[in-house]
Amino acid sequence: MGRIKLGADQIYIGSDALEALSGLRGKRAFIVESGTFNQQAGFQKMVTDRLEKAGMEWEAFTEVEPEPYFDTIVKGTRRLRALQPEWIIGFGGGSAMDAAKVMWAFYENEADSYEEFRENGGIRCLGEKARLICIPTSSGTGSEVTKAAVIKDSKTHIKYPIADMQWRLVPDIAILYPPFTYTMSADFTASCGMDAVTHAVEAWVSRSANAFSSAMAAGAFRLAVQNILTACASPENEEAREAMLEASCMAGIAFTNSSLGIAHAVSHAYGGLTGLPHGLINAVILPYVIRYNSEQEKTREKYRELAQMAGTDSLVDFIKDLNRKMAVPKFLAAIPGTPAISAEQWDEITAAALADVNLKGNPRETSLDEMKELILQMYQGE
Repeated sequence: MGRIKLGADQIYIGSDALEALSGLRGKRAFIVESGTFNQQAGFQKMVTDRLEKAGMEWEAFTEVEPEPYFDTIVKGTRRLRALQPEWIIGFGGGSAMDAAKVMWAFYENEADSYEEFRENGGIRCLGEKARLICIPTSSGTGSEVTKAAVIKDSKTHIKYPIADMQWRLVPDIAILYPPFTYTMSADFTASCGMDAVTHAVEAWVSRSANAFSSAMAAGAFRLAVQNILTACASPENEEAREAMLEASCMAGIAFTNSSLGIAHAVSHAYGGLTGLPHGLINAVILPYVIRYNSEQEKTREKYRELAQMAGTDSLVDFIKDLNRKMAVPKFLAAIPGTPAISAEQWDEITAAALADVNLKGNPRETSLDEMKELILQMYQGE
């Protein structure tokens, strides 16, 4: 029996989207952020003014890392227990939203560690103590509408997905306010935007694709590729920024109703070890993945359909050209800050990619030797 959920219960988008906060009912709200940028930019006050208008007290937790650790989740959960809020707000990029989701799950399920959370059956209940709002300040992850979050182990640096197949981890409310994305730099806009493109492409060819996920994937792909260059070149172009938020959100809906694939399996493994930005890794490796999967005739035809939506015949060439225009490196070793990787670490990356849950959605089966060869091509270039 199939099950579909097309995003948060309520999605607000546009220049007046923040007004949704003014009508909330409750006494307390807990805001989860990654650092103090929102406060410095005046964004936090725009949110808290509306919470205060709704008669709510609030507290902000700003200690989330760019890739959140379970230790941070536990720290935030303790603050949640002290405050006892009716609303939890993930406010920022994917890290802040993912952290808010998992803090919410730990809070509701009385967990004080990942081990305890897992041993006690993971998510048994959600929404009994608090509800969740996500407000993205970047356009890429789609976490504001997905049923999962990714958190990192501080000791092993392995990334673990926290998911709920009953869809309870999908936020109750998503607020897409374009001006919050105006401060994104061109390179950050590119990597986040290509993360959304990768979500759409992988959802489109997923083994679990269905009519609903494919419609969202196609819409997200069109919006992203038509607007990403403008968003990079003109940071305050509201039309382009709104379109990228829509693309990111729709791509999130697409893959949460189907699955992802080998790009995310490799990205999680490689990013977990190197700490390099997830979206940038996806942007670099997507052409390699398309070429690899295209050895299957059926998948090659699916890619051709996407290419035709972009007005071309070759999706690989189209993505390469898009990356070139945004100065995205052609291979992983060319990413600034790439660390030296030992033979033992390459084995760890390969094993982690093969074990990643996203690999199950890839249209082509992948052996150990094929994965090693593919990752080497991604790292060294063609």
